[in-house]
Amino acid sequence: MSKERIIIGFLGTDSGVGTTHLSVATATFLASELGKTVALLELGEKPVLQCLMHRSYDTFFTVDGVRYYPHARPELISELCSTDIQYLILDLGRGNGQAVSEFFRCDKRYIVSSFVPWKREGLEQFVCRYADRLSKNNLCCAVLTLDGYDHEKRRFSRMHRLPIRTIPYIADPFWLVRDQLPFFYDMI
Repeated sequence: MSKERIIIGFLGTDSGVGTTHLSVATATFLASELGKTVALLELGEKPVLQCLMHRSYDTFFTVDGVRYYPHARPELISELCSTDIQYLILDLGRGNGQAVSEFFRCDKRYIVSSFVPWKREGLEQFVCRYADRLSKNNLCCAVLTLDGYDHEKRRFSRMHRLPIRTIPYIADPFWLVRDQLPFFYDMI
């Protein structure tokens, strides 16, 4: 009997909005808090997890039960689906090219963005460009942001029919504290 596998995609609408940070924190939550088997694939164009990898590792490294695949290739998704991994976390970086296609294949989709004026345009452009695809299955899609006024988030949510959740401050994505856990329980 095979285990149910859930693929969660995090796609940023701009660089520096916290896509990798949130992907790592989610993987940490699933493995440490829920005891799930988790793999995180970094599929964005600008890999950052390689700096954590020891030279002796070939393709992945493990931290607290999570297997991290820096600068992974998309074909690895199907390879890992034939393993005992329960959750595949896809860090899709800034939503370009192949990343968007992978995003819409995920079971749960999270757009990571910012409501600061100089980054909000990226969110608006993404939501307008993919409005038809987002509206087809918005129950599995939400916008996650660290910042912004609540009234702006509510207006945006009503206008685009996408839920918006505020990400709690997470100092270290490899070490979660109790007050951050409700956010992840709600998200999963």
